[in-house]
Amino acid sequence: MSSTFFHKGYLNIFFSFHRASHQGLIMTSHTLLYIDDEPDLLKIGQLFLEKNPMLTVSTCESAVDAIQILSNHPFDAIISDYQMPGMNGIQFLKHLRQNGDETPFIIFTGKSREDVVIEAFNNGADFYIQKGGDLRSQFAELQNKIQYAIERKKVEKALKESEERYRNVVEAQTEFICRFRPDGTHLFVNEAYSTFFGMQDEEIIGTQFKPRIHPDDRKNVSRLFSSLTPENSSAFNEQRVIMPDGRIVWQRWNTRAIYDEKGKLTEYQSVGRDITEVRERELELQQKNMELQAAYEQLAATEEEIRQQLDEIVTTQTALRESEQRYQAVIENQSEFICRFRPDGTHILVNDAYARYFGTTKDQLLGESFSPEIHPDDSEKVKKFFASLTREHPIGTIEHRIIMPDGEVRWQQWNDRAIFNEYGHIREYQSVGRDITEKKQMEETLRLTNNKLHLLSSITRHDILNSILIR
Repeated sequence: MSSTFFHKGYLNIFFSFHRASHQGLIMTSHTLLYIDDEPDLLKIGQLFLEKNPMLTVSTCESAVDAIQILSNHPFDAIISDYQMPGMNGIQFLKHLRQNGDETPFIIFTGKSREDVVIEAFNNGADFYIQKGGDLRSQFAELQNKIQYAIERKKVEKALKESEERYRNVVEAQTEFICRFRPDGTHLFVNEAYSTFFGMQDEEIIGTQFKPRIHPDDRKNVSRLFSSLTPENSSAFNEQRVIMPDGRIVWQRWNTRAIYDEKGKLTEYQSVGRDITEVRERELELQQKNMELQAAYEQLAATEEEIRQQLDEIVTTQTALRESEQRYQAVIENQSEFICRFRPDGTHILVNDAYARYFGTTKDQLLGESFSPEIHPDDSEKVKKFFASLTREHPIGTIEHRIIMPDGEVRWQQWNDRAIFNEYGHIREYQSVGRDITEKKQMEETLRLTNNKLHLLSSITRHDILNSILIR
């Protein structure tokens, strides 16, 4: 096209367009790179666009120059002519997309061949606008397309980041998470789920994978799924699973049925955990109780000294039973703590369980720098743990003590993931934790009980009779 744009009629349209641009067509400041091999068209286009105070336009006359500019400076959008010497607009677009540049790209040209339009869209162009016609309408359309393309890119980026954050939180869970259709086809599993069964995500997703349920538990599992309705859509159960190597493990699952607006079942969402260790400890505690009971029956008829020892054993037995009940109650009602925070401690996400645990509310934590008081003996350990999280090894698990506001010392276990920015700096931490104080106390109680049983086993009836005769 020629420089005949610069006549009086077009200038009148230009100033009219300038007035319209101030009426709020684009309300966010954006930078544009405009490429055209005709300097006069480039200049008039820049003048038109920059009459909107929210647009800043840089120009160049070839795609080669544009590539050099883009290597040093990013832009919010690119406007390019099609017919240019050396490299045309679509070749320029292909180069950008092949090199990972997803900047919104608008072809603004006099060419109107259908094959050119199709090729432009197939290679990632956001819009294709043909020059000609009413100049004011043409540039108004161009501005609208620029705004739309930029905002759409922002929304896509924000959605991608949101999905990434959600996936990171789900993947950081130590609990097993899965979604599956009524026919058993898995729609989603997290890393904890697939790792537990010794498989990869892609080996499970899209298949009707079913863990091998223990024969004695299959009826209970079927009964649970049959009991779910739109009115009572969730339930939990404990079941045994036979692993590929023959081991039998215990699991606790909380399952929710999802229905569509017509009440038709569409999928299940399940969250589970391995409770084998808890079950084994329960059996171990039951065995210890039986041993204590046997010792009590054997020593009940002896002298006061032995009776006092038996009283001590009974007391220990009661304490163990109460400890078992407290521990079981914690397990039944346990909710893991979830939080996200920046390196300076500013919390950007917490769940209700986290806030309740520290006796505060989510509103009081969000946006604030909050750090529980670490036990002095664990302070250096915690510092070294966070320092050990790197881009190559961003995930770790730690157990440490904290001092609650009332002075009570509690134990916690945390699974932490460090999130890094593109420069390799830590942007935030995502943490999933639980209180393990009861577990620590139970281990200490078992240790003391074993010591007492060992002491009792060394006392023989001969020793008891000798003690009586000596008196």
